[in-house]
Amino acid sequence: MQVIKHGGQFNIRLVNDSEHRGLHDNFAARSPYDVIIRAIGFHFDDSIFDKSIIPKLGEGEKKKYPAIKPNYESVNVESLFFAGTNTHSLDFRKSAGGFIHGFRYTTRALHRLLECRNHKHPWPSTTLRTTQVMNTLLKRTNEASGLYQMYNVLGDVIIVNDTDAVYLEEVPVQLLPQLETATGHLAPNKVIVMAMEFGKNFSDFAGGVMAGAFPKGLPKCQSTDKNIFWPPFSKRKRRGGRGGGRDGRRGGGGRGGGWGPSFTFYF
Repeated sequence: MQVIKHGGQFNIRLVNDSEHRGLHDNFAARSPYDVIIRAIGFHFDDSIFDKSIIPKLGEGEKKKYPAIKPNYESVNVESLFFAGTNTHSLDFRKSAGGFIHGFRYTTRALHRLLECRNHKHPWPSTTLRTTQVMNTLLKRTNEASGLYQMYNVLGDVIIVNDTDAVYLEEVPVQLLPQLETATGHLAPNKVIVMAMEFGKNFSDFAGGVMAGAFPKGLPKCQSTDKNIFWPPFSKRKRRGGRGGGRDGRRGGGGRGGGWGPSFTFYF
């Protein structure tokens, strides 16, 4: 591609485009541009911070993002939280947290976490009869945009009680060990977690990204054959003590605390 300045404007010329020239009247570079903006990335600007609270940055390819805990708090500055693209270190090259269609959901999750942490307002929830749980899961599987965009980062959590179930939408899955502290909801024994996951061969793009993505023949279709992603849900039981850390790391529960899956099922 060549950029040629002529008469105060910029013309874009593509190399070896002679065979296509004039064929497409809606070609984006057919007319000159007044300004060309170079948008090829960014560096984190820490100049707004006092020297005493400069946040630590990530390492390697994540060095342009602040290093944060699963609750979006700086790893080295207590009570300093980040939102938006600045949280992408948690899901870099895994999910959509670096872009508006993803971080609008993680930002909402941060708001809910801080509402619970600072004002004792529990995570928004719906109480269901146990007979309503499966229909609600199916509805969320088909309609939940937060789970779809932030796959394997945000998940729905169902706290299963003896006579009912409490449904929490789009909880950061890395905070499951601190579920009660993070959400303000008691979870005495069992929870069900649903979050999107990539298929095991999702990065094998031989023949195209969609090649073989969907099995041929509906009668033989198996959910685990999906090559892109599919929604598993897992039943989890408490193991060990209760996780007590507020920051999303292993807390007061000690080793073995948190929730361990007893089985995983794929729709």
